[in-house]
Amino acid sequence: MVVRLREGAFPTIYTVRLGSVLPLTGSATGLVYLAFLNPAFIGPVLERERAVDPVPVTQEQLAVHVAATRTNGFAAVDGSVMPGLVAISCPVFDFQNDVACSITVTGTNSMITNPKGRFVERRCAECASISADFGSTRGRR
Repeated sequence: MVVRLREGAFPTIYTVRLGSVLPLTGSATGLVYLAFLNPAFIGPVLERERAVDPVPVTQEQLAVHVAATRTNGFAAVDGSVMPGLVAISCPVFDFQNDVACSITVTGTNSMITNPKGRFVERRCAECASISADFGSTRGRR
């Protein structure tokens, strides 16, 4: 669920607003939760989502995306929620090394999702710093 939204310097039109619930399987935010939350907790939520709105990805494809998110330490999607928009999402961990939240950035430029780019590295470093402030040892890259 979107709990804070900050508009950027460049106008972008999209329908995600405060209170919007993003899909687990098609959004960068959802992939972070699938990758880092306890499967016993997030599994039933995923099952409900798939029952209501079957997603176009197979279980095998989803497993690849989740594994990549774990390996990279962030999730990136390109146009799966809103055509033309890209997003990256990084987890923030709490003092028990559980996901406290995720920070997601959206835009129209696919350069923000380049895993080797400075933008992604800076966002991950910011989330690792917030995680450390929360007492986590897991958020370090």
